[in-house]
Amino acid sequence: MNESYIMNKYGITLAERDEIMKYQDYKCPGCGRDLRECRPEVDHEHITMKMIDVVLVKGSVFEQIGFTDKWIASVIVGGKRITARAQTKTAVIKLVKQAAKRPSVRGICCGGRYAGCNRKMGRLDNIPWLENTVKYLKSPPARTVLSVVSVKTEIEK
Repeated sequence: MNESYIMNKYGITLAERDEIMKYQDYKCPGCGRDLRECRPEVDHEHITMKMIDVVLVKGSVFEQIGFTDKWIASVIVGGKRITARAQTKTAVIKLVKQAAKRPSVRGICCGGRYAGCNRKMGRLDNIPWLENTVKYLKSPPARTVLSVVSVKTEIEK
């Protein structure tokens, strides 16, 4: 991974990536694998259009306070709101996505097209879904229902 790629894609430098890995004690936050022995990848929140609020501002009040931009877009990343203003809808979306790159970085994970934690986490970006899934895995309903059914079956014999 070269400097221009990581800066363009995530808004961080290679030195900052290395500092994040050092802070993580060179361990993947998912599986604990040593990041120096695999292909480390930047884990980040994926900014989608579902997350971005775009508003067309109309009226003279807006112009009276000195703004000439007609569009405002905002997105919440890492608990912080990022806002941009521009003349066109396309431009404001591009600006807010650009501004959200760096704050969207969460850490460095082990890479791999099929088995790396970065790929897995990218598919599991929904915290409420993850919490429900953990709850389900810890206490699967079938285990309760089937154990009750089998106990009744043994008693009935």
